[in-house]
Amino acid sequence: MALKGLNDELDSRDIAFITHLTNSVLENLSQIDYILSGFIGEKRIHRQIRIILRMAVCEIEFLKTPERAAVNENVGLCKEIGKHQLTGFVNAVLRNYLGKKKDIEYPNIDTDLKEYLTVFSGYGRWFIDEIIADYGEDFAKEFLLYKDTHKGESFVRLNTLKGEKAKIINTISQNDLEFISDPSFTDGGYIKNLTSVQNRAIFQNGKIAVQGKASMLSVMIGGVSPNMTVLDACAAPGGKTAHIATIMQNKGAVTAFDIHAHRVSLINKNMERLGVSIVDAKQKDASEFDVNLKEKFDIVFLDMPCSSMGLAYKKADVRIFKKEDDVKNLAKIQKSILNIAKSYVKHDGILMYITCSITKAETDLTWFFKKNKDYEAQEMEIPSGIDYIKAEYGIKLFPHISDMDGFFICKIIRK
Repeated sequence: MALKGLNDELDSRDIAFITHLTNSVLENLSQIDYILSGFIGEKRIHRQIRIILRMAVCEIEFLKTPERAAVNENVGLCKEIGKHQLTGFVNAVLRNYLGKKKDIEYPNIDTDLKEYLTVFSGYGRWFIDEIIADYGEDFAKEFLLYKDTHKGESFVRLNTLKGEKAKIINTISQNDLEFISDPSFTDGGYIKNLTSVQNRAIFQNGKIAVQGKASMLSVMIGGVSPNMTVLDACAAPGGKTAHIATIMQNKGAVTAFDIHAHRVSLINKNMERLGVSIVDAKQKDASEFDVNLKEKFDIVFLDMPCSSMGLAYKKADVRIFKKEDDVKNLAKIQKSILNIAKSYVKHDGILMYITCSITKAETDLTWFFKKNKDYEAQEMEIPSGIDYIKAEYGIKLFPHISDMDGFFICKIIRK
């Protein structure tokens, strides 16, 4: 389907196509830019014109739009945005590309691996260098070129506060949806084609919660049980918080923090929908010490603000925009939160350090254990069927070996 003029009204098919095109450009941006570099070199290109060229190449390379249609519609877009004087340039670049695209030479995976991964994985060079240095070239190829194998599937937690598991699964089936259980997760599994989830009755009545496998795992191995006092220090939107309360069977007390008021409101709404009654959600900056919380909790969960590089395999924007400096700055924040939250744990209590990132700066806790001799990393009981990499402290999950988001989890006991 061709792009319509910017001033035309768009129907649902046009909106779907434009959304698909946008996502495809982002997903393949590094390869698209590599292609274009051979035809525009180092020329300074107007931002909107660069976007138009990217869309055209994407349509031809990845969406199989007829070449003539792709050229004509994108040249036409130049006129639509008032860049009439650049229509000749766009047309010339695209015609040149069409004439030579079969001759484009890409980096060789065997002789120029880093450049190959830069073009075809979309990750920044800083991250590619780090993964190769830490895990080797074979691991890097498998991880960095891995694509999400669960597109069209949503992992959900069956909320047993709202009914028995078998009855919830039956309700899912009655809604013409297919539930695929995961043997490693008692209350978790995939639902195919769970579109417009917020409009589904099974979601609105709280029988399911959309929650990633790695997030569920971090709660499962935390060791929560009824009648505990638990802190979820970086809680919004509350999926993990609700899971904690569910395992506790709504017995005990869970405190949930978030720095933003609107996200605290979101936690409360989710708790109400899911039938959770033991959560006290508060607006609070976890990096600011509160003497009233000292040694108050049996377990503290720290699902840290992080770079999300463990999710980058399915989030092109993370691959494109996250920089090494971002990681370094986030690591400083994580250290600040950990140095404060450690004192909220009772003696013989547990501190769960969690990130949805697998970068060295965000997962190396050597500094913490050197500084805090009364805290010790604990071995974790990982459910059978889950593969992981053991770090010096804690474990790392990688999508290509763990079949879930990239996470780092460390279970720490305060002696």
